[in-house]
Amino acid sequence: MTWKILQRWHRRIGITAAIVVVLLCVSGILLNHTTELKLSERYVGVGWMLDWYDIHPAQPPLSYRVGQTHITRVGDRLYYNDEEAATAVTQLHGAVAYGDWVVVGVDARLLVFDGGGQLVEQLDGMDGVPSGMRELGVDDHGQIIIRAAHGDYRLDFSSIHWEEEDEIAAAWSEPVGINPALEQRLLERYRGRGLPVERVLLDLHSGRILGNQGVWLMDLFAVLFLVLAVTGIWMWLKR
Repeated sequence: MTWKILQRWHRRIGITAAIVVVLLCVSGILLNHTTELKLSERYVGVGWMLDWYDIHPAQPPLSYRVGQTHITRVGDRLYYNDEEAATAVTQLHGAVAYGDWVVVGVDARLLVFDGGGQLVEQLDGMDGVPSGMRELGVDDHGQIIIRAAHGDYRLDFSSIHWEEEDEIAAAWSEPVGINPALEQRLLERYRGRGLPVERVLLDLHSGRILGNQGVWLMDLFAVLFLVLAVTGIWMWLKR
């Protein structure tokens, strides 16, 4: 009787564990070839999975308008109209026109775009961009003005020379609202590049896709695998 019960439970556990083994094998093989398959550069676009991972920007989009161009930060990404222009952006200080260019202040950098949205130049602390940037504007002569933590600075683009004053009169860049259609496109683009396939496979392989409970579930299956191994060997020896 004990022998039959053991066989029955061995089969049941084996069938259940087989599903997990297949999942582990498939995800493990794919992860072993992450570089070749470019899994870190491929993104999940399934809505319910993006919602499961809560892929949403922490704050509403922040946008500045230069002519007909919208410069918008969504999460940690910067968009020129609806095209991604920069990543790892934590602060957007403003955007102004300088001739045919659009100059954008992000973090401690100035990004210079042409009329087509291509990044043509980037200035940072090595080029004298003052730390603690707060606002971006232009003076009456069209020169770039930065209001920073320790005063105002005027930029001569021809020589990349900075002139500091206590306070400079300028037309400061101000945030604007964006139309719902553009905002929807930006949110879709942000979400669509927020969940790499590699991350999903890693979470599937470890069980973390189900949170802490998933980790414990995988631990349980690990124990079941041990039970299968022990009972399988025991039954083979008995035979």
